[in-house]
Amino acid sequence: MADEEAPRRGGLYRNAISLVGAMISGGSILLTIFALALEFSLKRHSPYIGIFTYMVFPTFFAVGVAVFLYGMRHESMRRRRSGSEDALPYPLVDLNIPRHRKRFIYIAFGGTFLAIFMTFITYNAFLYSESVSFCGTLCHTVMEPEYAAYLASPHARVSCVDCHVGHGASWYVKAKISGARQVLAVMTKSYPRPIPTPIENLRPARETCEECHWPAKFFGTQLMQIPHFRYDEKNTPEQISLGVKTGGGSSSLGGTAGIHWHMIIQHKVNYIAVDRQKQEIPWIEVRDEKGNLLEEYLSLDYKGTKEQLAAIPKDEMDCMDCHNRPTHIYLPPESGVDRAMPTGLIPRTLPWVRNWWWTRSSANTPRGRRPTKGSRPKSRAFTGKSTPRSTRRARGT
Repeated sequence: MADEEAPRRGGLYRNAISLVGAMISGGSILLTIFALALEFSLKRHSPYIGIFTYMVFPTFFAVGVAVFLYGMRHESMRRRRSGSEDALPYPLVDLNIPRHRKRFIYIAFGGTFLAIFMTFITYNAFLYSESVSFCGTLCHTVMEPEYAAYLASPHARVSCVDCHVGHGASWYVKAKISGARQVLAVMTKSYPRPIPTPIENLRPARETCEECHWPAKFFGTQLMQIPHFRYDEKNTPEQISLGVKTGGGSSSLGGTAGIHWHMIIQHKVNYIAVDRQKQEIPWIEVRDEKGNLLEEYLSLDYKGTKEQLAAIPKDEMDCMDCHNRPTHIYLPPESGVDRAMPTGLIPRTLPWVRNWWWTRSSANTPRGRRPTKGSRPKSRAFTGKSTPRSTRRARGT
């Protein structure tokens, strides 16, 4: 009886445009499931599978859904223009009709499954865009030296976004907008060379670094032991021991005479830098925790006027003003050789190896130059030709 009251009408989805959209969406779902299974089956994570799983294929799914809905709308308008009796602006749904009720159940269950599935994909897309592999090996490929330095740094187990983005939606949105601009610059190869350090865009250290490091717990004198090797034949090991007077940020934490007297526990230090790298600082002020001015310094070498100085924005001193390379560390050649020898990366048993590596690593080599084919045989012949004559005679060679 209900079927007689509502005659059958051709579905608005029965058109070429909606068919193409359904094929795109269905194909993207199958590819996403296949990519998920492939990613879980691999023992080693691949960033390229991840970008297809969580970004490329879901984008095609969304495009397919948009095309499908556009095709339905286009078909409805075509029927209305032609004066067809099936010219309905929207699909008719009457749950009293068994046929409609069955379709509604199918759509409800299918839509719920797709909603859960796409929620899972979207959440994992967010996690993937925050991963180290995405940042280091896929997105910022032009910054390979920074990524290599990060892997060898003390913060290698800290994800990139924990320092470069931090917590909160505002900085997340700001980082993604900046990231989109950077991706476009990489695609068009319009990024500056060399890539400058984003000093002016760094988030304050008290919102990132202090999530793990507690400044109030760093006080007193810290012992630093630095390995060093002499430039003699036996590569004689030495150890440089330094007592670093860290001090404290307040009188209750060991006084304020050490390096950390300027920490933002009891003191606040503001300064004005006239250059982008913040190397020329003509003005500094020190205030206590109540905001009272304690000291103010103005460089005698500053040639500008007080009005020009007042127009420059002030910066509040934080951890990154001193610890400005906590992760992307580039050691000078001498320190790099001293670090490599205790770990066995450079064998200590080779005579004169300290002097040999130092003279070669400290040479002025053009930027970006790769080792030539002849460099490896020379290093292999080190114990022969490169060894001083007196040493070779003593060994009987």
